[in-house]
Amino acid sequence: MNKGFTFMELLIVIALLAVIAVIISTNMVGLQGKQTEKEYKNYVDKLETAACTYFEKNEYATGKQECRNNPSSNYCKITIDTLISKGLIAEDLYNPKEGKDVIEFKDDYVLISYTDGEKTCKLQED
Repeated sequence: MNKGFTFMELLIVIALLAVIAVIISTNMVGLQGKQTEKEYKNYVDKLETAACTYFEKNEYATGKQECRNNPSSNYCKITIDTLISKGLIAEDLYNPKEGKDVIEFKDDYVLISYTDGEKTCKLQED
């Protein structure tokens, strides 16, 4: 009696392993993309929170309007460079979407709009 696998059995096992490898690799790529999206959302949240904090402490609360382009407008632009210079975010804060540190995007800004005491902070990217 011959012990061992036939050629056909070996081909079937190899084919099954290949299918399993393809399924696992496509799932891993999807997970990696979701992780990058999550990291980017955290990055944006940090910038928007820092800008809102800066606005509350330095512009709105003290009555200063130096960050507004027009004192009669209902918005304020706070650049990333301002947030870095005021120590609200670190220069090495990493932007996972672009693969660079935030210092590379110092001209981007957070737009703060306010209507009837309601404030919204939204990152604006070039």
